[in-house]
Amino acid sequence: MAGGLGGGVAAGGGQAGGAAGGSSACTCQPPANSTATCTDGGCDFVCAPGFHRCGTHCAADDSIFECGATCAMCPDNGGSARCVQNTCDFTCAPTQARCQGQCVTASDAQCGSSCLSCAAPAQCRAGACVEDCGPGLIRVAGTCREGRDLQLGLLHGCARHDGGVVCWGTGVSTGALGGGMDAGRQPQPVTGLSGVVSLAVGDNFGCGLLEAGAVRCWGDNMFGQIGNGGSNNAYTPQVALSSGAVALSTGSRHACALLRDAGVACWGSNLLGQHGTGTTALSVRAPQPMVIDSGVTALFAGSDGTWTLHGESPPRLSGDSSQFGPNLRPTSVALFDAGVRFIAATSDHSCAIRSNRTLECWGRGFEGQLGSAVGSTMPQPVRPVPGLGQVFDVCVGQYFTCAVIGDGGVRCFGAGGQGQLGGGNVNPSTSPVEVVSLPPATQVACLFQTACAMTASGVFCWGDNTYGQLGVPTPMSSAFPLAVPFP
Repeated sequence: MAGGLGGGVAAGGGQAGGAAGGSSACTCQPPANSTATCTDGGCDFVCAPGFHRCGTHCAADDSIFECGATCAMCPDNGGSARCVQNTCDFTCAPTQARCQGQCVTASDAQCGSSCLSCAAPAQCRAGACVEDCGPGLIRVAGTCREGRDLQLGLLHGCARHDGGVVCWGTGVSTGALGGGMDAGRQPQPVTGLSGVVSLAVGDNFGCGLLEAGAVRCWGDNMFGQIGNGGSNNAYTPQVALSSGAVALSTGSRHACALLRDAGVACWGSNLLGQHGTGTTALSVRAPQPMVIDSGVTALFAGSDGTWTLHGESPPRLSGDSSQFGPNLRPTSVALFDAGVRFIAATSDHSCAIRSNRTLECWGRGFEGQLGSAVGSTMPQPVRPVPGLGQVFDVCVGQYFTCAVIGDGGVRCFGAGGQGQLGGGNVNPSTSPVEVVSLPPATQVACLFQTACAMTASGVFCWGDNTYGQLGVPTPMSSAFPLAVPFP
């Protein structure tokens, strides 16, 4: 008798067997991705592994056009259709959220797998409601803190870039550039460092704060600045703290971290009591806790001192800073009442941004670095520095000061012999000078006779370039901002 393939597919030559044997045989032509079988009813087929039967053929198990036992077409639901283990599913793009069986544009109203509604000031970030920290702040361990994208050392600079850190200038054979043996003037990545949310730079060393709360440092280790317990210079980053840090700041030869429990740990030089432990030491090679009796909300290390903020209480100083100290433990400074946001300090002069975003400076003022024509040492702040309005960041160098004001412009005042005021000349000024040809800035950094600004267009530097502090090959100083060529 004629053979028929199961499912209605014609046999490829099936025929009845001879009468003498009393048996029958069939020859079948199976569809693709299957094996033919011969049954009492005629020809049939079995699909190969990874395929399933859809009518008269075999379909791939992951086919979105014929998925599962029903061989259904999988809907994309606004995303990308999938067939997983013979069941229809779908995936959403990184910019979308999966909400109630559909892919929707991730928004504050529909965020994440639970379709959360993000309450202000939180916003939808990667499928979760996250508070927007705002300009100048970074998120560490779920908390918004003061963060730094740009810092200058004695003869070099560093900036956050693509999740890592790039440094330029000279490391004076100490490893301050973090890329192995010091390679030269132009920017180079710090080796093996990623996930950096904030950085701090001292004279010839640097440290990076990672998002999970670890701190890694590199460079000069004469006074224990690396914090790894050793005494050798570190040409690549070493672990100072494995976890627990939420903010980071460095002085000339010491570093301090604000911890998640509102405590502080410091390492490096403690010659003037800048660790706040009640003792002094030439070098401290591993982090030690500061002796404090109330929680710290922010910290700012200066050349040889450490300022701590304590909520609404006046700032406290450990060590020495511009007419104050040395203090072996955190000591309130009568100069201040409450309401300080940020402090930048050297041994000669210092400045503070107040809660109302006015700027106050004190200390040595002979070059005009206090923003006043008084031209002498001022034990009390110039309140406020005139001609600035609201100030969002400030840095202090050798006898000069720079500040970021409300429109993103940068104003500098004080000594200008290397062009460090950025006004296109080398003249000093007791009043703020506009840094020319500079895109709007978010942060500013200065040390010695060089200044740099972080902008949306990258980092720009001006002033002394004897050792490559501007990040460009030529040794010429510049009174105009120059773009730092990142790799």
